[in-house]
Amino acid sequence: MKHQLEVIAEIAQGFEGSYQLTNNIIKSAINSGVKSIKFQMVFADELATKNYLHYKLFKKLEMSFKEWNNISNYTSKNNIKLYFDIFGQKSLKFCERLKVEGVKIHPTDCLNYSLLKKVAQSKIKKIILGIGGYHLSKINKAIQILSNKDLVIMLGFQSYPTFVKSNNLKNIKITSLQFNNRKISIGFADHEAEGLIKSQLLSTLALGAGATVIEKHFTISKSLKHEDNESALEANEFSHFIKTLNEVYLGYSENSEIDKYSISNQEKNYLKVIKRNVVANKNIKKNSLIKISDLTLKRTGDKDIIYSLQDCIGKICRQDIKKNNSLKKKYLR
Repeated sequence: MKHQLEVIAEIAQGFEGSYQLTNNIIKSAINSGVKSIKFQMVFADELATKNYLHYKLFKKLEMSFKEWNNISNYTSKNNIKLYFDIFGQKSLKFCERLKVEGVKIHPTDCLNYSLLKKVAQSKIKKIILGIGGYHLSKINKAIQILSNKDLVIMLGFQSYPTFVKSNNLKNIKITSLQFNNRKISIGFADHEAEGLIKSQLLSTLALGAGATVIEKHFTISKSLKHEDNESALEANEFSHFIKTLNEVYLGYSENSEIDKYSISNQEKNYLKVIKRNVVANKNIKKNSLIKISDLTLKRTGDKDIIYSLQDCIGKICRQDIKKNNSLKKKYLR
């Protein structure tokens, strides 16, 4: 299956329920080369009860449909793919009305089969299933429910901080191999907290393991200390992050299917330059039967040459061939 790399700028709760801040974030993201962006569409009562520690924060994050619709129109106008984490039927319905690119099922709802069934019945085609904290054996039912969707299985989790060693990037490869024959993409949510260089390294390894969707937190500036900024890259850093991953991804999959062995045109040309062809190991007389001892392989500047020894052995020479001269098909019968 052929996949294109997608880097999603994860805003999560970093918009803080502010319409103006949301607009400023998107403008900054556009200037950074972002093509996909994701927010958490939070309605407190979908996610928690009033006695929950962060209930008041969730209430502050709530925005109206009109505000999100304006945001959707703005991203669409600028060719930005818009995604949302959803946490219930209200946020799902909002996203359907907004005709978003896709929605993410947060790991908190990975086993929330009632919600998953509503998502499966929705008009939204692309679904990102966050599985941070779950073993693969626990998500089979979720995948089955969402089997009619363009599904991305997203590994990775947010901790404060998320240690590099805790990511278990090998799980990306294992997941990729397990779902290789299905219409499923593999993603990695990068929550590296130490800045651009380590994030580039971590996400690059994720690409090599089979991820084709990378999610990374984005912030205008860490000095503003917006929500979820701990593992975010600032605008100028994110620009470098996107460029680096796109360059690295080409190194993995230049215009080819990611799960099939392939050779680029440049590599084919390289082989033409370095490949040895069949030459005479000694003088070979006309009408003689060619033996392996008559031949060797060397690089030459000749044209219309033979590369395989087997194509020559047992053939009869039509003419004399001097030592170190290339064998050609017209010389043999």
